[in-house]
Parts: sequence; C-alpha cells; structure tokens
Amino acid sequence: MALATVFREMVFLSVLGSILAIGLFSIKMLFRKKLSASWHYAIWFVLVLRLVIPFTPPTPFNIFNILPQYPASLALPHEAQLQTQAVSQAPASIFPVTPEQNTSEIVTENKVGEQAVSGPVSLPGKFALSWKTAALVWLAGVLAGLLYILITNVLLLLRLRKQPVCRDENVLSILEKCRHSLSVAAKVSMIYGDKLQSPALFGLFRPKIIIALELIAKLSPEELRYIFLHELSHLKRQDLLVNTLVTLIQVIYWFNPLIVYALQRMKQDCEIACDATALAVVQPEEHKKYGHTVISLMQLLANPNSLPGTLGFAGKFPAKRIQMIASFPQTSLKWAMVTLILTLLVGCSSLSNPLSPDQTNENQQNTQNAQNPASNSGQNGTDAPDPANEVEPSAEPANSAPAGEDANSVYQNNIYGFKFSLPESWPSYTTVSSRWEGRDADSGLITATGPQISLRDSRWSEANPRQDIPIMIFTLDQWNSLQKDDFHIGAAPINPRELGRNSSYVFALPARYNFAFPEGFEEVEKTLADHPLQPIQQQVRPNDDSALLVLLNIRQFASDGKVSDIPFAAQTSTIAAVEKAWGKPDSAEYVAPANGTYASYGSRQTVFGYNKQGQIFEVRSYDSSLHKITASEVKEAFMAPPVYNKEYNGQIIFGYNAGPNFNLEFVFSPGNPDLTLDHYNVLYPKGTDAPGREW
Repeated sequence: MALATVFREMVFLSVLGSILAIGLFSIKMLFRKKLSASWHYAIWFVLVLRLVIPFTPPTPFNIFNILPQYPASLALPHEAQLQTQAVSQAPASIFPVTPEQNTSEIVTENKVGEQAVSGPVSLPGKFALSWKTAALVWLAGVLAGLLYILITNVLLLLRLRKQPVCRDENVLSILEKCRHSLSVAAKVSMIYGDKLQSPALFGLFRPKIIIALELIAKLSPEELRYIFLHELSHLKRQDLLVNTLVTLIQVIYWFNPLIVYALQRMKQDCEIACDATALAVVQPEEHKKYGHTVISLMQLLANPNSLPGTLGFAGKFPAKRIQMIASFPQTSLKWAMVTLILTLLVGCSSLSNPLSPDQTNENQQNTQNAQNPASNSGQNGTDAPDPANEVEPSAEPANSAPAGEDANSVYQNNIYGFKFSLPESWPSYTTVSSRWEGRDADSGLITATGPQISLRDSRWSEANPRQDIPIMIFTLDQWNSLQKDDFHIGAAPINPRELGRNSSYVFALPARYNFAFPEGFEEVEKTLADHPLQPIQQQVRPNDDSALLVLLNIRQFASDGKVSDIPFAAQTSTIAAVEKAWGKPDSAEYVAPANGTYASYGSRQTVFGYNKQGQIFEVRSYDSSLHKITASEVKEAFMAPPVYNKEYNGQIIFGYNAGPNFNLEFVFSPGNPDLTLDHYNVLYPKGTDAPGREW
C-alpha cells in the first residue's frame, strides 16, 4: 500500500479515535468518584483497540453514518442553480482539482430528456499540501520518535550493564517477600542507578528494578517495601508491555495532540491502578503510610520522570494518586454495569467502520454479481463515458420510463443500462450531469474519471435546495481498482457504496452524499433502503474518453504554470535553468508580436518563451501523442466554451483561464471536420514585456 494511502488511513483512524477519546473522557468525568482506579485505566483499552485495528466491520452504529456526507463530485445543488442562472455572464475558468474539488458541467434536463441549460461550474481554491507531502512529514515524525526511543533505551541498557547489582540481603529479602505477596512468578533483579531518579522497572524479558543507592539509604524498610510492591505490581499486570504499545501508538499518531494527550492520561491511570494493586495486599491502616511514601519521594527526587521503556514509582501527578490512596474506592456492581454499557455504546460508535456497502442489500447484490461477473483485470479504467455526450436512441429516450410505468416515478438510462425508482413524493425530476475524478495516492495525477448523474426533485430551488440522488458510474475495471486503492475519490478514505451493476458498469452512491441533511433527505434515504436501482440492457454504446484523462491532467498542471512532463514552469523558471539542465536550444528567435524570445528544443518537443530578464512566460508542448485530441474533446474536458477563440495564421486557438495567474491555449490544425490538436501552451501574461497582453 502506498505511503499516502497509509497516512490517509491513519488520519481517518485518528479522527475516529478522537471522537472515541472525547466520549471516554466524558465517562471518566461523569463517574470519576464512582469507579475504582482499575476501571478508570481499563476503559482506555477501547481507544487502544480503535487505534491499532485499521480494518473493522462496518455497522450502523458508527458516528460517521449520522454525520453530514459530502458528494465525491462537486456538482452541488446550489452551485448548479447559480451557474445555470449566470452562465451567460460568467467567463469560463479552470482551477487545480483537488480530491475534494472538481470542475463539473451542469446539464439540466427535463423528465423526458430534453436539454435545458448547460454551463461551467468553477470551484476556486488550491489544496497546497498534497497527501504525499503530508505523508512524508508524518513518516519523518514517526521515524524521529522511534529513533529517540531506541537511542534512549540502548543508552540506558549500556549504562545499566556498568552498574552494580544489589547484593544487600536485607533489601533482597524485602523484595522477595513482596514478590510472594503479589504472586509474581518472574525472577526480578535489582540494580543500583547512577542518578537520583524515580525507582523504575525496566526490561520486557529480564525485568530489573532500578533504584539509586543514595535513595535506599534515605528510605526506611517499610517505605522500600511500598516501592517494591508498586514496581512488582507493574510486572504482575504486564504494564511494561502495554506501556511499550501505548508509546508506539503515541509516536504513530504524533500529529494528533488529542490522541497523544489521551494516551498520556492512560499512562497516568496505569500508575494509579498499579497503586491500587499494591494497596490490595497491605493492611488498610498502611494506606496512609503508602501515600506518605509517594510524597517523600517527590521531595527527595530531582527528576521524578521515568525514561521511555521504564515505569517509575514517582511522577508529576501526585495529587490524583494521593486522592485515590486516601479513599481507595471500590466499584459497585451497579456502577460497573452502567460504565460498561456506556463504554460499549461509545466504543461501538467508533470501533466499527462506517457503512460502505448496503448491508441489507447484500443477498440481492450477490445474486446480481453471479449473473454479471466482474472483470478482475484491476486496471485503472479510463473508458467511462460522460452523460454529457449521451446520444439518445431513436426508439426510446435515454432517461424515459419503461412502457407501463409512470415517467414521473422511474428514471431510465439506456446508455449505461439502469433504471431508478424515484421517491413517491417527487412530482417530477430533472437530471444534473457531472464527473467524478480519481487520483493516484502518490502522484496526485488523475488516473480515472467517469460520469455522475444526479436525480433532482423538481421542487429544488436556490432558496430551498432539496436532497439530490447522485449516481456515480464506474466501469468494472475502475471499480475493482478503486477497491484495491489504486486511486482514491475525495479526501476521506471511504469508498462509494455500490447500488447495483450490470455486465459493463457499477452504479454507486458517493460517500457522505447527504451533506447538511437538506430538505427531503429522509425520503431519499427511505427510497435507497428499498433498493431502487435495477440494471437493464444497454441500448447505446457510450463514447470512449481516454483523451479526457490527458486533458484533465493538462488542466491541473497548467494551474501551476506547467506543461505535463516538463520540469520547468512559467513564472518560476528561467531560461538559464533550462540551459543548465538541457543545454543550448536548437534555436532562439525574438518574436516581435509576442515581445519575447522563443527557444526551441526539438528533441523534447518543447518551446520556451522568455522575457528580457530571462524569466519564462510561456511553455509550449508539441508532444506528438496529443495530435489525435480534437476540439470537441477539449470542450468536453473543460465543460465550457473557450474564453478566447480566434483564428491566427490558419490555425484555430482555444483559450482558457488556468487559475488567477496563467492562461492555457490549445492550437488546432484545420483541414478536417473535427479540428485536431497541433500543440498547446501555458502562458504567464504578467511575465511578458507587452503590457496588457492576455493571450
């Protein structure tokens, strides 16, 4: 699994863990005086389980099932309406597409399939920190933490090898009696520490109690006994092993301060629970003396903190320990049951994953899968068609209702092969077409794309938006690749939920589709629970959109001033940097109309335009693999007519805005019914020596 994907999973588990930690804090606060120290410590293990088990079965109890869910394709209802109204005034523009953002064409149709309005939806903004970069920062933090723990423990082990072993029979006799009192089977040695630090237990396999010789001289035999009972209680309870696991979890989730703090509180509760174990084997009248020993050690020690890999007697939280020692509370059966029930409720809401596939639809789906087996090639399919290009068959409209069924209640799509029973409360419907985009977790490139058809209640309005029913359409290869994390859709690691499939396509519901619970979402959820989607036979073969992925990535690179596969960018690169890396150009010619010099690199099919200061203001690509791309495919990819459309020297130029700083131009060769691409370029107008130049 790619590093970025692993980090995405860690972030997702971190969010679930944070929700669970807040719930556990609430339980502990609510019953702080009703629960024993052991109970306060034990409930933290629910959090540990959540953080160490990445894959758990989905259940309806997870809190993410009731949180607002955001569609994976950004054809949002209010944006669709705005763009429909403003299409004639707003210029087309393009922006970098992030996992949460998409530039979608809004095609609103009436219920019999007649196109009403189409126009662009532009979502500004840029996600500056990629998942891959964030994953590298996370990994660096994890490695730094592990290195610190390793070095600290190795140095401690080397230092202890040079320290003398305790041979004092009186001290060893007290240790042995304590070991028998707690029924600890393991043999424990005692080593004199070289610093006046807290007595500590060290060693998973050969446990040792470390205590300074100077400290032994200042403690009475009774106080020494209490210290040994505490350290041996750690051994009896396997606290060293748990502490090691918790420390590793803290290192892995270092980026989440709430998780780190919660696990630190768990360690504190471990010490208090260990006190409770020790107090259980002494007389009640000794509890006060045990507390005095804790206070005495705090006064004697210069550094009460224990090192990573050790468990010490003293710490920086004596008040809670003294309070527990003074009261030594026991948990009644009533409060134990209440706490257990609440902990299970909180735990179930976060220990399980959110629902992905419809569990109630499992048997029906298995039957469909048996009838329509999916391909297992696992490739990132790029042949998903776009509903914007639908060609309705002559016999029947693409979204008409089957004979004998109410056209208001059933949407039928003959291109992809499915029909959908609409909510009974909808008087009629329209459709909104857009695209989903899948990105490689490592490179961030768009490696898969496909159509999304949103069914909309005709009562929807900008002032009163209602819940849409978005249906994502995947090829079988795309769906299989998505399940294997070959690409991801959106930021959260929650895949779309399958609604049904036929022999060619999988139809799915976007994760968190009902964001903000708009009006009508209950009716939509009720409809989805009745399994409204049914596959049918396709009557029209969709277009191949393999060129679409290339154009989507060209759009993405252009927003950074770059041309695909070229390491130099307009605005930020200079011609000197190009010559240092690639050598002298084949030719360099000053072009007066452009007020700049153009350097050609024929073998690399690239031309750079630069100004008097050497700053690159234009990058052109003559990549021969792009020559089959047509003008209609460009318009389809950008889902808008060009902002700039001009004929120059016999060539047709389409121009689009690529964010606030750059323009993107496609230059087509004439001579055939559908213009084919000759080259394209990314322009930084502010870098030219021609004031006011835009194209």
